[in-house]
Amino acid sequence: STLQDLGTAISIDQTVGLIKSAVRNNPKVNEFLAAAAATGQTTVGAGDIGNFYPFEQGSIWRYRVTRSLSGSETASYENTVLVSGQGPDPWKGVNSTIFSQSNADGDGRPENMYAVKDSSGITSYGSVDLDDNITHQLTPYTAVHFPLTIGVSVQLIERSGLDWGQDEDGDVKNETFNMKLFQTALEYESISTNAGTFPTALRVEEKAVFVVIFSRGGDATVIQTNTLWLVPNIGLVKRSIQAQVEAGPLQPILTEELTSYVVNGKGGGLRLEVTAPSPSVTLGGTLQLVAKAFDQSNNPIPALGFTWDSSNHDIVTINQTGEVTGVNLGQASVHASLGSIISNDVPVTVQDIR
Repeated sequence: STLQDLGTAISIDQTVGLIKSAVRNNPKVNEFLAAAAATGQTTVGAGDIGNFYPFEQGSIWRYRVTRSLSGSETASYENTVLVSGQGPDPWKGVNSTIFSQSNADGDGRPENMYAVKDSSGITSYGSVDLDDNITHQLTPYTAVHFPLTIGVSVQLIERSGLDWGQDEDGDVKNETFNMKLFQTALEYESISTNAGTFPTALRVEEKAVFVVIFSRGGDATVIQTNTLWLVPNIGLVKRSIQAQVEAGPLQPILTEELTSYVVNGKGGGLRLEVTAPSPSVTLGGTLQLVAKAFDQSNNPIPALGFTWDSSNHDIVTINQTGEVTGVNLGQASVHASLGSIISNDVPVTVQDIR
């Protein structure tokens, strides 16, 4: 009713006073302001208020992954995740945000994941990994529910009668399975990784319960627990995955730690370097440039696609493989970029050599 009186205000000061009065007298607004003043993400209101799941284009994360093999053996590898654009997902054709991974499973194969984020959560539309039989059957599904309220558990998935993809009891028939997925926001805590120490990381648990139904009769329960540590405006900084078969011991599957990142133009530990075999190119000639990415330890990061640009396309043009063409006499600079990360400028002079 206070805001309805705005039409009677005869000055800016009177209008501002009416708005302040409306805010002070609104319990929902006061509740939101009190929650927003606390550490971490407010639990009042919809959406990813703390931006624990950044979707900003060009954001990039570098992870060190350790995967458990048979016995006590482990395998370690690097994986780079880049928010690389928008496009239709491969299964439903829904316009989604694309997360490109350079080495998701440690086998050197790049992979794109597709997701949509709105005020209620994140919907996963899967990937093009044909070896992942389970995810393909689940998509689309709610992968994250907002808000991330401390102490609250939410059921994200409940499916039944799905194809397990393997014959576990030796009768030449794939088993079927039922699945439930739960999300619980646990607490804020300090977490340290190679990318730094983050004092207000939110620990979130995702628990998937699989009931495998054998075609010869009987069933078995497999529980997979993903523990995530998320930091506002940075995203995932650490993840651990454990599995438990029936009432057996917990078995570690994978750990993942952030080593460097640039999110929405902020962060550190990643750099691009462009080199040229010559400072000049002939009129109408070409020159091949090379771009490399390095982490904070100066180790090269392989299997990344760069975007190239010229400061003056009337002097030199450059295609997306890094090949420069001299168009007119003069000088221009070229650079490569990877999302929001930009390389050094390389001057190129176009000469008319006769």
